Amino acid sequence: MSYLIAMLIMSTESAPTQAIVTEPVVSEIHGPFVSQPQVLPGFGEESGIYKVAADEPEWLGRMGLTSDSQANMVQHGGVDRALCQYCADHYRDWSRRYPQTTAPFVSGENISTYGVSESDVRIGDVLRIGEALVQVTQPRKPCTKIDARIGVPGMARTLMLEARMGWLLRVLEEGWVPPRPTIEWVERGPEQWSVTSVVSHKLA
Repeated sequence: MSYLIAMLIMSTESAPTQAIVTEPVVSEIHGPFVSQPQVLPGFGEESGIYKVAADEPEWLGRMGLTSDSQANMVQHGGVDRALCQYCADHYRDWSRRYPQTTAPFVSGENISTYGVSESDVRIGDVLRIGEALVQVTQPRKPCTKIDARIGVPGMARTLMLEARMGWLLRVLEEGWVPPRPTIEWVERGPEQWSVTSVVSHKLA
């Protein structure tokens, strides 16, 4: 986790909880998506990118969903990257450009949501997903395994350059996450630090 993101999280922890004036509106929720590592063609190594929808409630602990796993814990997973959320609205555009991306979860996220994108979500946002309380920690950093999973060379770079990579969360309170869970914004992070603005800062 970068120094910038760590400082943002510390500042939101020390500040008092504020009432939400404008809460992002999630129109539709899919997930949770989980996987066990499988060998990724072209890489010769395992990856947890092949997600499937859980048909029963999943326990979300500090390190992630019980039935989910990561093959590479250096680049993925950990307490500050326990859950990956993605804006499913992006898939509509991806499917026009790349027919392989017609369904949610092909980019490896745990939760897909319509109506909320990187420009709406802020670093430090606190959300309740099902029973669990989580906090946005950083933009997701796409890796080239997305290219192999979707079959589009350069897809990970495109996600990053267009700031449509999703975001990662840590778990503040563990709990059950049912299929198609409810999501409620409990607290907002600093207005100037949307996921999009953080990505723009990094690419500058």
